[in-house]
Amino acid sequence: MYKYSEGKEGVRRKRVKSKAEEFHISVFPLYVHRYLDDSGEEPTPEPISLQEAEPEDIWEMMFRLLTPEQRKQVTGRFKVRGMKAVFPFLFDDTPPR
Repeated sequence: MYKYSEGKEGVRRKRVKSKAEEFHISVFPLYVHRYLDDSGEEPTPEPISLQEAEPEDIWEMMFRLLTPEQRKQVTGRFKVRGMKAVFPFLFDDTPPR
């Protein structure tokens, strides 16, 4: 969050009577906003903007969306058989659809 708030005024503040800090929702990448919105409404797709997710953020998000059992399966398969076992499509000679 510090990375995203760098150089932006008024988006970060210290929480009262706490060591915690609060960040404005605008600090987060756009793809995160729908997860933080508690209105209960289904998010509408937003047009592509300059503020996109970093590849590392996408990997982390994918990992967090897995159940604990799925995480164990994926990491176990990767440790034993390598990347080809987890992402076989990367090693296919067939063109993507």
